[in-house]
Amino acid sequence: MLLDPTPSAPFPSRPGRALSLIRFMAGVGLAGLLALGAGPLAAQTAQTAPLRLAVAKLPSMLPGLVAAEQGHFRAEGLTVDAVPCTNGEDCIAQIQRGRADLAIASDASVVLAVHAGQPLELIATVASSRRSNQVVARTDRGIRQGADLRGRRVGFIPGTSSHFYTETFLSFHGLTSRDVVMVPLDPLRPVDALVQGEVDAAGFFHPNGPLALTRLGPLGQVLELPPIYTLTVNLVARPGLSDDQLVRVLRGLQRSIRVVRSRNDPSLQTSARLLGVKPPEVAGLLGDFDYRLRLDQSLLGTLEAESRWAARSDGSTSRTAPDFLDIVRVGPMRQLDARSVSLVK
Repeated sequence: MLLDPTPSAPFPSRPGRALSLIRFMAGVGLAGLLALGAGPLAAQTAQTAPLRLAVAKLPSMLPGLVAAEQGHFRAEGLTVDAVPCTNGEDCIAQIQRGRADLAIASDASVVLAVHAGQPLELIATVASSRRSNQVVARTDRGIRQGADLRGRRVGFIPGTSSHFYTETFLSFHGLTSRDVVMVPLDPLRPVDALVQGEVDAAGFFHPNGPLALTRLGPLGQVLELPPIYTLTVNLVARPGLSDDQLVRVLRGLQRSIRVVRSRNDPSLQTSARLLGVKPPEVAGLLGDFDYRLRLDQSLLGTLEAESRWAARSDGSTSRTAPDFLDIVRVGPMRQLDARSVSLVK
């Protein structure tokens, strides 16, 4: 520190000195109060800071879109900003990049993220479906059943339920990914490759399957598969959020699920607008989903089956199977509705 070489100025007259002392003591007192209160004040600010929810414009994630737009989180005393993303893989990536605190994603996307070493907590299932995933094939390529895919170009959306479902479909029909040419699709325009003939078939999730069938017309068909896979779409969070915050988020989603399930005209109009589809089409899409907050024991079986698939596929950077009970956080759902938790932990 440099010292001022000039002589110190004399003290001011008594009134000026008194005023200076008062100002000095007031400043010291205020600084002390601020220092003492910095901890609690900072904690309070951190607790009331807006949360960020990564959610895509997909029917499976509709409760998150509705809750954010219609103020259902705000009604629970919580500010939650929606962060746009493309699909479950991209939504989880927003957490990894520090752009989101929460995300909605499919079971497959969660498994692949955990295999890649990303710390996540699975809070609740938001929706499920046995009909969302489909393999759509071009009829002009002579494909009538799953076995006809041998040697063909088959599209899939990496890091999503499309990836898992497509390989499960092949396995059911006695094929592996090595028996076909697996073609990654553009997540923003996954239907284009099939419509343009760049692939012979493709595995989709809603709304891409119905959209592909509409665009292909008589050239498109769904290859049948028994309902051996139930898609679950789940709320996941970065570690560190409080039970209170997560319960409020769940209550906001619960409000939006009541709106979505009502299927009245205002609800369908809102859903169509948020998903960017025509109102006549939205009822069919939503009818394929079971929108309910829950944590089922069957979810653990799905995650473990997908983990085995991930460990032997190119979609995983890890060959070690995680214990998925470690990432499921049951406390918030038990506080919300203990009857909706059958998962044993």
